[in-house]
Parts: sequence; C-alpha cells; structure tokens
Amino acid sequence: MTNYKTDPKYVLPSPEWFYRQFGIQWNGQYATLGSNTAHVVKIQRVDPDETLVIRISDPSRISQDRISQIHRFQTYLKTQGVFTALPYETPQGETFSTTESGFTIEIYPFIHGKSPQRGDFEDVRLVARAIARLHHAGVDYLDLPGEESLFQNHVALEQLREDVRRAKELSKGKVFYNLYMEYTKEAERWIAAIQALRTGLIETSLHLDTGPQNMITDADGQLWFIDCNHMLRGRRVFEVCVSIYYMDCSSEASLKAPHRYQGPDPQLETVFLDEYKEFCEPPWTSEENQALNIERMLMLIHGATYWTSRWDENTVREELIRFGDYRQALRANI
Repeated sequence: MTNYKTDPKYVLPSPEWFYRQFGIQWNGQYATLGSNTAHVVKIQRVDPDETLVIRISDPSRISQDRISQIHRFQTYLKTQGVFTALPYETPQGETFSTTESGFTIEIYPFIHGKSPQRGDFEDVRLVARAIARLHHAGVDYLDLPGEESLFQNHVALEQLREDVRRAKELSKGKVFYNLYMEYTKEAERWIAAIQALRTGLIETSLHLDTGPQNMITDADGQLWFIDCNHMLRGRRVFEVCVSIYYMDCSSEASLKAPHRYQGPDPQLETVFLDEYKEFCEPPWTSEENQALNIERMLMLIHGATYWTSRWDENTVREELIRFGDYRQALRANI
C-alpha cells in the first residue's frame, strides 16, 4: 500500500502553501529524487524560472534544532570558500518551515552539473581537494555533535561495539554465525588501536556521506557538496578512508561481482591521498597513516554487522566467505 513513508505526494504541501511560506510559485508537478532519510523532490519554479529541490523530513528522525545546526555550518562553509547549496529562507528569515501535519520543509537550489565518476583519476583529485578544504574549514568549528551521536556507521566506536554485541546475540544458530564471530573476534583490538592513536588523529567537521551522488561538479569545475544532513565532528581519517572507497568502482559493485571483494585500486588510493595531503590543513599525520587500514577493518566489521540484518542467512554467509581474502590482506597490512 502506498503511504507517506514511500510516496512524497502524501506529505508534499500544495503550491499555495509554498507561496504563502516562501513566496515560491510552481504548478504542482514534481520529480522524485533518491534519499534514504527523507523525501526529496525536484520542482520547477516560475517567475523566476529555476529548478528547486524540496526536502521533506520527519522531525522524529531529524529534529529541527539539528537542521538549524547544519544550516549554520553550511553558511559558515560558504564564508570559507567551500561550495554547498544553502537553503532558501522564508520572509521571516527561517531556513525551513513546518507543514500542518508536522513535517519539515527545506528548499534548496538545484545544482546543475554532473557527479564525479568513480575510477576517474581527475575526478578523484577534484574530490580529494574539495574534502580537504571542507575538513580545513571545519577544524575550529565546534557547533556540531560528535562521533558517538551517529548510529549505523563505524565512525561511532561505542555504537559499533553495541551493534556487534547485538548482532552476535541475534545471529546465534544461523548458518553464518561462526563466520561472523570470526570477523568480529578482533573488533575490540581494532577499536583499541584507533583509540591509542587518538592524539594524532585530527578531529574536524565531516560531511559523512561523501559518495559521488552527494557531490556535483558545475560548469565552472567547482565541486558542490549536497545532502549535508548528516554532518558532525569526527576523525578526518575516517572520511578519507570511506571517500577513497566511494571513488573506487568496487563501491557500486553488485553481489558476486569479483571487484566487490577487494580493496581500492592502489593507484587510485595514491592519487587521492597525494592530492588530499597537498591541500589538507593541519598536515596529515603519521598516526593517520597508521589508522587508515584500521579504519578499513572497522568498516568491514560494520559492513558484516549490517549484512546480518539485511539479507537471508545464506547470502550473509556467502558474502562473508567472499570477503575472506580481503580481510586477511587487511590484517596482514595493519
């Protein structure tokens, strides 16, 4: 059955509402864009003619205080020369509005351009530079929550501990149980290793979802960050680790595709790191060099934990088997 959870038409306000709240006119037609945490649609404004993005979120999933916090940081980023789409304001200066049914509405300009291409070294350099500048801008910006505020992500080490504990309990008796136990038996070792390096791991503000789908290169070659609603403070080596993964072709590989089960292309990693290190500030540290593969191991442990609740038992077991060589290679390099 179609409802507000799956179809934006049940929560998208009327054109009259948009005109009252934002002074924006449109004809009621929209196109759905992808998002995992909110409804996101594209509309065409009239007078002036421009494309807008509407984000519709449930305050029970992301509070309006949190949204305001993110908007403040985006505004700060703009002053630091980092390109990110800023929300439209109401006549009262608010960066969002609330519908009668309680949903939060944000409006953003649609950034015309293309997403970076995985595996393309020039795009890899562009992404690395942009992320380095974002991190530089965020080092002294403190008005964001810390790592442990996030769930379903290995940046939050205490949450990862809890997720692994819960998955072990729920996996008892399943065909992949012994394999999952093997994958996670050293989780505490790797968490402790990251914590031991903490004094040399630079903390800054993170985008936290730096996949190509959340970056747009415009006609002038500027890279824009979009979908910024997860931003928080954390160790930048984490975001470097996952960004290298996102820019590698393996990150979009389907189940059973051979390149899904190997590490990032070494040349791509070198290109990314060389460019990032040239533009990052403070300089990249020796502790961050040590932490990079540990972050990869924690990402794999998080992935394995996530799979236990996503797929049937045999699929989880087969995935754990296929990733076995990669896991052993990681262990050998830490």
